This record gives sequence, structure tokens and C-alpha cells, in this order.
Amino acid sequence: MMAISFLIGTFFIVIDIFINLIQKRKINFTLGKIEIFFSLLLLSMLVSQLVVDSVHGVHENFFAIISYAYKNYFQWFWLIYFFQNLDFKRDFIFVKDDFWTIKNVILFIVAFASLITAFYVLFQLIGIVNLSEKGHFGFLSQPYTSSGVVLAGIFSSIYFYIHKQKQKNLISTVILLQVISLFLLGQVSACFGLVLGFLLINIKQRVVGFKFIFSLTLVTLLVLVIAAQSVPRLQRKLSWFTSIEKLTNNKSIRCRLSLWQENFLDFENKWLFGRKEIKNFDCVTKDKINSLEHAHNIFLQQLFTGGIFKLAIWLVFYLSLFFFLIKTYSENQVFLGYFLALFFEGLLEYWWGDSEVRNIFLIMMFCALLATRIPKRS
Repeated sequence: MMAISFLIGTFFIVIDIFINLIQKRKINFTLGKIEIFFSLLLLSMLVSQLVVDSVHGVHENFFAIISYAYKNYFQWFWLIYFFQNLDFKRDFIFVKDDFWTIKNVILFIVAFASLITAFYVLFQLIGIVNLSEKGHFGFLSQPYTSSGVVLAGIFSSIYFYIHKQKQKNLISTVILLQVISLFLLGQVSACFGLVLGFLLINIKQRVVGFKFIFSLTLVTLLVLVIAAQSVPRLQRKLSWFTSIEKLTNNKSIRCRLSLWQENFLDFENKWLFGRKEIKNFDCVTKDKINSLEHAHNIFLQQLFTGGIFKLAIWLVFYLSLFFFLIKTYSENQVFLGYFLALFFEGLLEYWWGDSEVRNIFLIMMFCALLATRIPKRS
């Protein structure tokens, strides 16, 4: 899906260049200090992966390297081009509102994709669509894929709630549907992340009123209690919150701790470049043996499979984004809230390994970067 979106992005770049050449408009593609800095970081992340693969005896051909770079990092460059050259009010006759910048259009697409996922989950709830084979809500992919998309959509919708003076009731309804679907997906870390990110947004200003928060909480809890009566997986997860002991000592947490402990064994001999593959760990949950094939943690996965070498480069990129959002909080409080929400989810889920969630995260972060660095073209 992400590869298709990148092909579409490339197609529109080619068309836009062609139109600009015909109309003899200047094409801008200049990199400032912040763009050069993050471009070099992305290049270093790509090189670090190639170095780690080489150390572990994995040799990719040139086409595979280009394909990997295209799928993972190309969005940075087409976003730079779009921010500098695309003007929706000028280029599309049906757009009359200055509000529709490239950043806001991308956030609208993310919110819309999240809303589709939310409706799919709600259709599963009322029985129109069957649950997955594993008995959870969401599309056939892992639950954290659906929750990652919905989480991005919630903060995109909050952005519109803050900045659009009209249609607040409609946006509130969309947020309500998205939040309900996120909790139905049963990703506890994502739900905690949402609460953390939402509280951060409200530190300096109240973006939503108490009435909305109360209604959102009440309706979400009511739907969860009703849904849990027919979905054992959801009922089991809701029972975790009946006591601190159940929440901190459930089998899911214990499995992850055992997996991390297993991979730290003998790691002192592999600390620089890590292991070729993470040690698979078999864990018994719901009377079934499940094999954990990744670390379920965005930091430990980088450490185990790339050592200190790969983790250090990845942390520089990750923390650079974080400090930039802190510095530009007044413009990017919604993006910072989303960043922290995914950070919290990443403590128990390896969402970085899921292309849909990772690339939506990168696109939204790059939008925050570029919107404050690249001036609107006159």
C-alpha cells in the first residue's frame, strides 16, 4: 500500500514539473540547514543498515538497496518538492480556501484513512464484518497496524478541531468514532499513548472543553463494556484494569520481559553490531504457543539486530525530531502529542517495523519540520 502511494506521489511530481515547464514557472528544490541535516540522518540510517547487513553476511543487490531507500525515505524528498512548489489555491480551481496547504491536505488524508479503519472496526462490532482469525478487531494485519493508523488519524482530527472554526460538531463525531475504534482494537499501550499525548496538547491551552471530554469518555466506556460481552479478547484486556497486579503481571508483559532477557544473554559479544536475527521466543498465551519474532520494543529491536552502532544513529534521528517538536511547540503541539503517543506504544510494540505505521509517522513528522522551515511560495 505504501509503495503504491509513493508511486502516486512520484507521478504527481512528474506531472507538476511538466506543468511548471509548460507555464515557464520556476521549479524550487532548495535544501536549508534543517533539510540537509535530516537528509544526512536518513542517509546515515540507510548506510547503517547496509553496514549491519554486510557484517551479518547479508548482501543485497543494487536494485534491492534502491527499492529499500525508495520505500523508506523517498517521502522526505517529494514532501520538500511539494512544500516548495505546490499551491492548491493556485493549481486547483475548486480550492478557494487558503487553509488547504500541503500539510493540511496530508493530515486530512490520514484522518480519512483512520476514519475508514474506524468504520471497519465498528462494522465488526455490530456483526456486518467478521473478526479476524485471531479474534481481534481491525484489518487482517496485526492489531498495532490498525491502531497506528487510527492513532495518527485521531491527532490529525484534533488538529482540524483546533484550527477549523466551522464544522466542529462533525469533527468531534469523527474523533469519537476514532477513539472508540482505537480502544476496541485492544492495544493497551496505544490507548495509554493517546491519553499521554492528549494531556500534553492541553498543557498550555484547552483545545477541547470538559463537556466533550466527559462525553467522549462516557460513550467509549459504554461501548467497550457492551463489546466485551461478546469478544473474549477484549473482555480479558479490560479485566487488566481491575487491579494494578493484573495490569503489570499479565502474560503479555511477562512474555515480553522473558523475550528481552533471552536476547540479552551473551549479548556482550555482539554489542557493536547485534545479532543477524532476534532470538525467537515461544510464549504460552491463551493456552497456545506463540512465537515472538521481534522485540516488541522500538528501541530494543534496533539494539538486538543492529547493536550500539545502529541504535545510536537511529536515536540521533528520533531524538532530533523530538527536540525540534519541543522547540516549535506552539506550532506543532499536535505533532508532539502524536510523537509521544507512538513513543509510549513503542515501549511494548515494534511499530517501526510496520511500513504503514512507520511511513505515516515519518510523513507527519516531516510535515511538522517543513511547515515551519520552508516559506510558502508566492
